[in-house]
Amino acid sequence: MTVKIAVLQMNVSENPHHNAKTIVHYANIAREHQTKHLFLPENANFIHSEKNYCLTHAISDTHTDFMDMVRKTAQDNQIYIHIGSVKYKISDTKLSNRSISISPDGDIIATYDKIHLFDANISETEIYRESDLYQAGTTPTLLYTDTVNIGLTICYDVRFAHLYQILAENHAHIISVPAAFTIPTGHAHWDVLLRCRAIETGCYIIAAAQCGTHYGGRKTYGHSVIINPWGEIIAQQDGESVGLIYADIDIDNVTKSRQKLPVLQHIVPFTPIKIFK
Repeated sequence: MTVKIAVLQMNVSENPHHNAKTIVHYANIAREHQTKHLFLPENANFIHSEKNYCLTHAISDTHTDFMDMVRKTAQDNQIYIHIGSVKYKISDTKLSNRSISISPDGDIIATYDKIHLFDANISETEIYRESDLYQAGTTPTLLYTDTVNIGLTICYDVRFAHLYQILAENHAHIISVPAAFTIPTGHAHWDVLLRCRAIETGCYIIAAAQCGTHYGGRKTYGHSVIINPWGEIIAQQDGESVGLIYADIDIDNVTKSRQKLPVLQHIVPFTPIKIFK
């Protein structure tokens, strides 16, 4: 079985309505190319550096303009839209970094809250403390659709291989890795980590990314990519362009890859580690 998918690379502003209009525009184009699934990057609703702005403009039960627009365009175009993540308000002081999958009927059919939060000192001037504003999720999420099974992860999760192993063991064909990667870590690790996750799991890896410069001068790496179960890059965007890339996802390739290298069948539970001094 073959399923056509599209990945949208974005350069989001601080304005959720403007970013939703961008998604609507490219969803219309994706549908013209007979796309069944459209994947969006992390922080698809907006990027902003100020905590109060994020809390005020995040999606919540009473603030749904962004979601209404995206759900309607999924329904209008009869495609699945996988929002890589949005800022979702869960309390007066905390957000979740939440992936949301929408069906061709416009219904929310899966959500995933980012488990691994990005607290890192990239340089003396580039410091991230995602845990200051976000509450971590605790549960891996796998979505079964009528055509493919999709594991949901977000950005920094890509460094934690056991999460991807769990999704693959539960029959994921695709694992989504939406991101807003930094420039330094992107140059050093982006392709390597994503190809490793594909090879280890025998899954297609779908990584929709943010690119360019955002509010407050934050820069993201771009290079959205689609990788097959053998670890080969089959489509990739550059570091600056907003737009779509496409690929045909062949479920038989997942099966063949896992037959060639049955890694998932060879997983052995360990006893406690031995330490010699």
